[in-house]
Amino acid sequence: MLPYFLVHIILSIILIAIAFRFRPNLLFSKEESKNRLIIPSSKFLNWEGNDIHYTDEGQGECIIMVHGLGGSFHKYDDVAKNMVKDYRVIRVDIPGMGLSEFKSCNKQTHFIEDYSRFFKFFFEELKIENTYLMGNSFGGMIAWLIATEIPEKIKGLVLISSAGYDLKRILKKASGPLKRPWFQRFLQKGLPKFITNLSLTNHIIDTSKVSEKNQEIHYEILNTEGNLHTLTCLSTTPYFLDSDFIKTINIPTLIIWGKEDNLIPVSHAELFHRDIKNSEVRIYNRCGHIPMLEYPDRIAEDFRNFFQKSNKAQSKPFYPERFT
Repeated sequence: MLPYFLVHIILSIILIAIAFRFRPNLLFSKEESKNRLIIPSSKFLNWEGNDIHYTDEGQGECIIMVHGLGGSFHKYDDVAKNMVKDYRVIRVDIPGMGLSEFKSCNKQTHFIEDYSRFFKFFFEELKIENTYLMGNSFGGMIAWLIATEIPEKIKGLVLISSAGYDLKRILKKASGPLKRPWFQRFLQKGLPKFITNLSLTNHIIDTSKVSEKNQEIHYEILNTEGNLHTLTCLSTTPYFLDSDFIKTINIPTLIIWGKEDNLIPVSHAELFHRDIKNSEVRIYNRCGHIPMLEYPDRIAEDFRNFFQKSNKAQSKPFYPERFT
């Protein structure tokens, strides 16, 4: 006869397997999510057979906002609300994330090349010749990549807790269990809400600033058809940008970071400031990896100040104690 503890373990494994197999499907189709999550300024364009979602609102100097890994244009809702009265604000869902498709995405996809090609297409399609470019985390990496490839079209950069250094380790940390086959099988029916909530609030210091609406949108976006597949493929990518490219950036750059960022350490702000000579730094106290959710008005205010002096910005010394 098997020992009691072993019987207990076997039964637990069986019950978990049954629950795993027969749990409800939590995934949303792209059309369902589009119907619920678009806003009046939402637009779509076709890129290589994929419907790509973006918003375009306001008038004046243009600023394009790019979200982070697994996010969407909604991460900038409150920042855009503050800024749209003074600027033309464009928020874009990266292919394979948010409400944008990426039908050809697989584990052999060269995401750097594809996203570079997409954003060049995006600039041409919208006839954008001069713009500011704001990016958070993975979106920050895309922003500085574009700034190195078409600098003549970028008037200024705003890097918010941006990826750029030690990329393999940062991706490994961000991906968590995404690389593991058993978890990839689990993802086939989507992620339960308690996991998506944790994936969001884990990067926030003051969770009271994350509304129920923020959590609902995050849950649906992650579980929208194709998005988890994109994240899974990205988690195993062998292609990484060379951080030395950052040293070639010579356009005015505002670097914003949360002091308590638990994904990309605040010390990386100093690295960006060191390598981008025409840059300045703002460190937000009691703030994590997604400052757009915790301090949207402060970002808007810092951008306005940066905008006023960006044409004559000069490199400034980095002071680790300079928290705002």
